[in-house]
Amino acid sequence: MAPLAWANPWSEVDIPASGPARAIGEASAGCVRGARMLPPEGAGYVVMHLERNRYWGHPTLIEAIRSLGHDIAHGLGLMHVGDLGMSRGGPM
Repeated sequence: MAPLAWANPWSEVDIPASGPARAIGEASAGCVRGARMLPPEGAGYVVMHLERNRYWGHPTLIEAIRSLGHDIAHGLGLMHVGDLGMSRGGPM
């Protein structure tokens, strides 16, 4: 049997679905329309494992992470962001 990552066509999609932002389904196996990319680096944060292409999320999530990073940038150090989601969501 092929490893789950290879059997998952979701991981091959690298652009978000167009349209208004909307989360659809369950957190562990849903999808997202209108996802935004979290830039690899920003004030107070850095995205880890860029090769996994799991730095996409609903615009509200992206803004929350950027805002939190900005708030902690000068007091707590660097926040490491590991896994948000793929460009169109999909199974974890």
